[in-house]
Amino acid sequence: MGRSWTAPAGSSLMFSVLLRPAAGSACWTTLTLVAGLAVVEGLALAGGPSAQLKWPNDCICRERKLAGILAESLAPTAADRVVILGIGCNVAWAGRDLPAGLRRTATACDLEGHPLDRTVLAEAILGRLAIRYREWTDGGFGALRQQWLSHAAWMGQRVTARHPSGPVSGRALGISKCGELIVETAEGPLALTAGDMERALGPRLRLADGVAD
Repeated sequence: MGRSWTAPAGSSLMFSVLLRPAAGSACWTTLTLVAGLAVVEGLALAGGPSAQLKWPNDCICRERKLAGILAESLAPTAADRVVILGIGCNVAWAGRDLPAGLRRTATACDLEGHPLDRTVLAEAILGRLAIRYREWTDGGFGALRQQWLSHAAWMGQRVTARHPSGPVSGRALGISKCGELIVETAEGPLALTAGDMERALGPRLRLADGVAD
C-alpha cells in the first residue's frame, strides 16, 4: 500500500527471516499471526512491555503501535514457496526527533518504561518464533489459535475493518483456523481474509501519512 517504516538509526529492531513451509502447508498467510505471537512472547521474555495483538499484523501497547509484521511470498506454486517474514519493533525512542503524528499513534519499549537491549530482544523473539513455527508446521494455525486469542486486542468489542471491498463494522468475534477475522455484522457473521482493524469510536491506530501501520 505504498507505506514505509520510520526508524532512526539505533531506534528499532528490524529483521527478516526466510522460511520454506512444506509444500502441503495450508494457510501460509497465517505466518504473520504466528510471528505476532512470537513477538509478544519475546517481548515478555526480554523484560519488555506487555503488548497485545491487533489483527492482522500489529502488536500494540496501550493502544499504540509497538511492532509490525509482514509476510510476503512471490513463489508461483506451493511446492516452491519461500516466505520472507519481516518484523519491526520500536525499541528506543526517548530523546529522538520523531514526527508528532507518530508519537500520537505509536510507542516504543523505552517510552513504556522498559528499555531493552536489541540483541537480547532479537534472541527472545527468534527463540519463540522457532518454537511457534514448529508448532505451526505440525498443526497449522489451529494449533496456535487459542494462544493468539489470549493476547488479542478488542475481541468482543465493536470494530471497523478496512477491507478492499469497503469498510466492515460490527463486533469482533474471533479468528478462524486460517486466520480470518470473524465480525458479527447486521447481516450475520462475516469472515475477512485481509484488511486493517480499528476499534469503533476509539482512537485510530493508523500512523501518520507516509508511515506504515
